[in-house]
Amino acid sequence: MVLYMARPFRHPQTGIYWYRKRVPDALRSLVGKREQKVSLRTRDPAEAKIAHARVSAEIEERWHRLTAGAQDLSHRQAEAVAGEIYRAMVAEHADNPDRASVSSLWIDRVFVEGESRGKIVPVGVGTARERSLAFIEKHRTSRNAKHIDAWLAMRGWILSPESRSLVDKAVDKAILQVREQLYRMGKGDYRPDPDADRFPKLETQPKLSKDKFSVLRVFDDYAAEAKLAPTTIKKWRPILMQVAAEVPDIRNLTREWCITWKDRHVARGIVPKSVKETYIASIRSTCEWAVSNGRMSENPALRIKIKVPKGTSKRGYTDAEAAKILRASLEPMSSRRGAEQRVARRWIPSLCAYTGARVGEMAQLRKQDIRKVDGVWMLRITPEAGSVKTNEQREIAIHPELIRQGFIDFVSQSTGPLFCAKKSPRQGSDQNPTYKKVGERIAKWIRKEVGITDKNVSPNHAWRHRFVTVADDVDMKESTMDYILGHAPATVGRRYGERKPKPQYREISKIPVIGINPKSRGRRGQQAEAAATDNAPRRRVRPLGGPERKIIGRGGSAADFLES
Repeated sequence: MVLYMARPFRHPQTGIYWYRKRVPDALRSLVGKREQKVSLRTRDPAEAKIAHARVSAEIEERWHRLTAGAQDLSHRQAEAVAGEIYRAMVAEHADNPDRASVSSLWIDRVFVEGESRGKIVPVGVGTARERSLAFIEKHRTSRNAKHIDAWLAMRGWILSPESRSLVDKAVDKAILQVREQLYRMGKGDYRPDPDADRFPKLETQPKLSKDKFSVLRVFDDYAAEAKLAPTTIKKWRPILMQVAAEVPDIRNLTREWCITWKDRHVARGIVPKSVKETYIASIRSTCEWAVSNGRMSENPALRIKIKVPKGTSKRGYTDAEAAKILRASLEPMSSRRGAEQRVARRWIPSLCAYTGARVGEMAQLRKQDIRKVDGVWMLRITPEAGSVKTNEQREIAIHPELIRQGFIDFVSQSTGPLFCAKKSPRQGSDQNPTYKKVGERIAKWIRKEVGITDKNVSPNHAWRHRFVTVADDVDMKESTMDYILGHAPATVGRRYGERKPKPQYREISKIPVIGINPKSRGRRGQQAEAAATDNAPRRRVRPLGGPERKIIGRGGSAADFLES
């Protein structure tokens, strides 16, 4: 009969919930039973689920330590174990210390501190004396063994003889300290033990193996071969370190352990969506690579599911919200802000509005990523500049409204990265790029200063939602829209062909200009826009296939024009 259950078992007579699990065959001789049963001490189903996850984690850890075999402890760790036992015994008798047995206090002092505290003399002669000596020696070496054995059994620890000797000596001193403290408390002196903090903190993280079957080695090999993004490695590797701390060898991962591990994180209050998309996903992907590369026989994390509550779907910016943000982007910023911050706030919202690109993709743009191809100004999004979700390069036609506002002039006067600090004491790293910080600042500005506080709107991603909505309204070709957004083509057929600049320009020009009323912004706002438009140099533009004509600043519509 299979006794393992992934949920609490309700006793049919008492209604109390229990934890039940069959002991693996390999561990029965060590555990001493066929089934592990623990009362969860509750009749409440919700409380039982939380308690079940906690007990399951404790038992899984205990069994894992049993499979690890005998452990070697340092002197520091032995003293830390003694401290654990000391605190448990003091807490057990804290309310009624007068009831605790302190009859062995004098004997403990003699055994621990030597004959300066007294002397234990055997009685009798001959055989009787030998038996007396044997009893004294046994009492000296094992009088506290039951406390140690109970503590080790609760945690599934097996110690080497040398480590057990260290723990025995440390616990002998600790229990003498317990009895002296309880004796004082029993006499009415409840002052804290001045030596209670002498014990170090118990830290017994296992040494993580570096062989090819170790969890971390497998993940590192997988990350290198799959070329995982630095941000993904930053997010996933700490999770795999947690796994490795409990199951160092990836071949020992089981489906039962993975389910218990998932339940444990849910019980800790981690959002189900994060458990699904980060915790489970990291293990599943790593194990899948391990199976494909002969590191394990099957993936234990496959088909492990977690129910994620449906949340309110996110939406894009409305016309009014988009106009409000773009108006605010024209407002002057304090000179105390860095130059990169000022230009990032000025241009990135407009770039996202008219390209549908991700904020991070725009924040990492460089001067060399803006170029003219076949007479069309193009914007290149490439992994060379930073992280790209699809890890593929794409080149997007620049909307004529951006050209009209002077974006090309801004680029021509820039060097290197357009929106990230070129000389900064905090250059960032692959896992903490500076362009990510740029995006975070813009999102914070939209929330707190512009005042877009709707929780159903993601400040940076809402531009992509809006772009898709508007593109549908103006009948943009779906294949072009997928390419511009960096989405995978919906069909195999759409993968064929190239996205030429002029057809792209024709499609992206369908996106209507977001109306910004300068009168509603006051004199300073009008001056700011004038600096970016009216005062910009005259430039010649021509409609596709038509004669050249001049436009100045805001005059006329640029929707059908191409900079010459």
